Amino acid sequence: MTTLPTQGLLPPAGDPEKGNCLKTDDEATLGNGNWPAVPGYQILGELGQGGMGIVYKARQAGLNRLVALKMIRPGAKITPNQLARFHTEAKAVAQIQHPHIVQIHEIGEHEGKPYFSMEFVAGSSLHEKLNGQPLKPHVAARLIEVLARAMQEVHRHGIVHRDLKPGNILLTETGSPKIADFGLARRLDRSEALTMQGEVMGSPSYMAPEQVRGEVEKMGPAVDIYALGAMLYTVLTGRAPFEGDSITVLWATIHDAPESPRQFRPQVPPALEAICLKCLEKDPSNRFQSAEELAEALHQFRQALHSEDTEASTSAPPPPTRKPTKPQTRPPTRSGSRVTVRRRKTRSRRPYLVALVLVLILVPLVWFGITQFHRPEPEDKPSEEHRAPLVVLPPPPHPIPGPGPGRPFPPPGYPPPR
Repeated sequence: MTTLPTQGLLPPAGDPEKGNCLKTDDEATLGNGNWPAVPGYQILGELGQGGMGIVYKARQAGLNRLVALKMIRPGAKITPNQLARFHTEAKAVAQIQHPHIVQIHEIGEHEGKPYFSMEFVAGSSLHEKLNGQPLKPHVAARLIEVLARAMQEVHRHGIVHRDLKPGNILLTETGSPKIADFGLARRLDRSEALTMQGEVMGSPSYMAPEQVRGEVEKMGPAVDIYALGAMLYTVLTGRAPFEGDSITVLWATIHDAPESPRQFRPQVPPALEAICLKCLEKDPSNRFQSAEELAEALHQFRQALHSEDTEASTSAPPPPTRKPTKPQTRPPTRSGSRVTVRRRKTRSRRPYLVALVLVLILVPLVWFGITQFHRPEPEDKPSEEHRAPLVVLPPPPHPIPGPGPGRPFPPPGYPPPR
């Protein structure tokens, strides 16, 4: 048997202190004398009531624990069959020990009227949780799988619930579901029937066709499988398979096929839709043959969905990696401290320091350029080093004739050869 963790399956709705109360302590008729005095119990408020029964929120004095105390409603005119059905419910639930079935604590009788105390579920119902809104497909599949495995244990004890609906699924503080209200339960191992042939009992939107027709002998585990499928339809779409007044719904349950869940919510996977519609088959032989078979189908669907998600995540290209940049470390400073003030003053002086340095560099350069431009050009006089050496000639041996008429200067043959 496959185990399934259920903590946090559904987030709880409502006030956990009030639990699945339809009336709180303040809203109940406190002190009006209508609450019975049951030995060993202190009644705190009313949780709800039906055709013949009423459920109180009470504290069990001996164990100092909160319980749900179910009794015959005061003033109710009950038949022997209804009284026998009350005992049947108490004994049926007392036989079943399952974490997703509301447990029976004590069965008793007071002033000729039977009662039994049950586990108090501090939360709300699935009907209140949904509030007309659907769940995600994988969450819906997981929820119905849990309920189907719980119903398999109920069927194993030879009991048919016959009234499964979101209002009879209670949620704990952690969101774990528990099946409650076995008031219409039927024992399969008994020949006598507490329900007369042709008598219609149940909630119209979640009743199987054979249950609507009142075919008592055909009301086996298949009616609970139909109800589980109807709840799966509800949590997937936010609506029941058939809607309208009771007569319209009962007629459609027998004669009409439910519309496709994907018509109301296209994101419902086709495989999950097929499981849902198989539960809602008109012929019981065409449905899942056991609650365990339904649970396994839902489990395989969830595994396949998980595998597809895993393959999609592994086949996707990895995101581009960015080179990590070294973070710029700055010395820790306190706002308004001396260190911060000095840093700000230093930053404000930097432009002036740069200007001063530029002035000190440019002024000498400009002065040098001006002096070079206005410098007088030097005269072309040969320096002492480049002057030709002075040659001293000896005196001539005879006087040099001066120039005169008819005499050229210098005379031929002058100077005389050495």
